Amino acid sequence: MELKNPIDYIVLGGVVRYLAGRAAGDLVFGDRYIYANIGRLKRYLKKLEFSVSYSLAVSEFKSIEKELLALKDDGEKESSIKVTKAIANNIVDKVLSLEKTIWAESGTRIIASPVPRRFDLDHLLSSPGDILGKGIYERLTDLARSDINQACRCIAFECPTAAAFHVLRAVEECVRIVYKSYFPRGDEKRPWGRLTAELKEKQRKPIPDPILLGHLDHMRQRFRNPTDHPEKNYEIEEAEDLIHIAVDIINRCIKDPKVAARIGC
Repeated sequence: MELKNPIDYIVLGGVVRYLAGRAAGDLVFGDRYIYANIGRLKRYLKKLEFSVSYSLAVSEFKSIEKELLALKDDGEKESSIKVTKAIANNIVDKVLSLEKTIWAESGTRIIASPVPRRFDLDHLLSSPGDILGKGIYERLTDLARSDINQACRCIAFECPTAAAFHVLRAVEECVRIVYKSYFPRGDEKRPWGRLTAELKEKQRKPIPDPILLGHLDHMRQRFRNPTDHPEKNYEIEEAEDLIHIAVDIINRCIKDPKVAARIGC
């Protein structure tokens, strides 16, 4: 999904209204005037993916743009060149006709506005790493970062079960990070439960924090298994609660002394 700034639609509408109000004697060249706004109209139609309207605008305004450029041949200073009545009327006719196509194509669009959540929307959509402790996101694997990103977007657009699924994947990846730090030669690809069981059985120091391992077991039994199998659908508040818990666990995993030593914190 590609996010669109609502301001872009407002700009497009403003350009259409500007061109629809042209008359003989209006200035042609300059960033605020006719020629630049014809180019702006095409750019915004393309940017906002109004493909039918864009194709029509390119076709309809091609000859008009040539006529406007031809006005430069009279030797008059460019900044003072004014449009003729015939060209101005043609511009108005073309843009009013185009406007009908834009309106018709607009009917195929929906602007989704995320509802404010407990997490800052800017963090959810633009900087998901900011929900974690300072510097934690950068130390995660690509897979864990991707799942954090997806979980945040799912919360923003109210897909709570999907958010839970992704954040639990991120936690499981952190289990593997912790396991690999304590058992560099071990097989970290095994199931979550077997990894934490082996970590708990470790006798020689250093050993993982028992509180962290307890949190990981609780997360696996209470949330991960029912979500993964699947046996659980989440409401948005439940998913937000889960992400808060997961944030604490992920922070603890990456701050573990053995993990920090291994990944160079």
